[in-house]
Amino acid sequence: MANIYDRVIKETIEPALKQLAEIALSLHIDKAEEIEDKIQYTLEREGDHLKMLVFEDKSKREILHMEFHLPDESIGEIMLLKKGMLLVLFKLPVIQFVIYLGNKRKTKHLKDHFTDEHTRHTFKVIYIRRISYRKFLESNVPEAIIWAILADFEGKKPEEVIREILLRVDELTNDKITMGQHIRRLEVLSKLRKLQPLFIKISDDMAFTYDLKTDIRYKQGKLEGKLEGKLEGKLEGKLEGKLEGKTEGLAEGKKIGMTEGEIKKATTAATKMLKTQRFTVEEISEFLEVSVDFVLAIQKKLEKGRSSTSAKPKKK
Repeated sequence: MANIYDRVIKETIEPALKQLAEIALSLHIDKAEEIEDKIQYTLEREGDHLKMLVFEDKSKREILHMEFHLPDESIGEIMLLKKGMLLVLFKLPVIQFVIYLGNKRKTKHLKDHFTDEHTRHTFKVIYIRRISYRKFLESNVPEAIIWAILADFEGKKPEEVIREILLRVDELTNDKITMGQHIRRLEVLSKLRKLQPLFIKISDDMAFTYDLKTDIRYKQGKLEGKLEGKLEGKLEGKLEGKLEGKTEGLAEGKKIGMTEGEIKKATTAATKMLKTQRFTVEEISEFLEVSVDFVLAIQKKLEKGRSSTSAKPKKK
């Protein structure tokens, strides 16, 4: 799973665990404790989340293993291996769920079991795409509500559902900083439903403002500037080197084996993402599966365009 999606899951799983478990897994959780999922004997996989379910009767404790998955591929062997390791480590029952986040309602290769001549191991595969988006909207936890973007829209137009989700999240969010974080997560997940351009347009039209200067990812190495919804004004400092955005991006794309068509497509997408001011260069690089230098080249071209525009004398 791409790091950018795994990051959203990690940011939302803690506050939304109980609600997501009830909505998606039909599992009621009284209490869940963190367990170390980076033990050297276990597999370290993105999208892999472990919890210990705690009950008053200690003899009924069990391990919850959730695997958030995107590709339509068989992972039965991995699930079998993971369960065996967890049983050996914790000596507790293990329940396993694969939560499929893709856009398919039915998968060809992702099955709910592993079988061979001597073994039959089963687990549950949950399709978020099959769950009504309304079930997520009924939650009072914004981190759970954002999962509605991946659910079944029940025949409603995507723009109507997006507005419902945004209004519900805004209703439960007290400050712009947190709302901006929720919008960023929604925007990332919307790409899985091929709704990112529509989501950006609707969120902008609804005047939700994301103050990037308060976002920790923005603070880590981003150029300072005055941000009021959209970046305005002059960027501080001189850009190093004589990189020409278009030429640099093309050269960088060819360097990593991209065709001119792929370069053009990635350039358009990166430009749109940079203009939203909701993503870091690193996140865009991961998102589009291009190099950081490729995105930096496009960013510098945009910055140069803004600088030349602001430098033009105003007509009297």
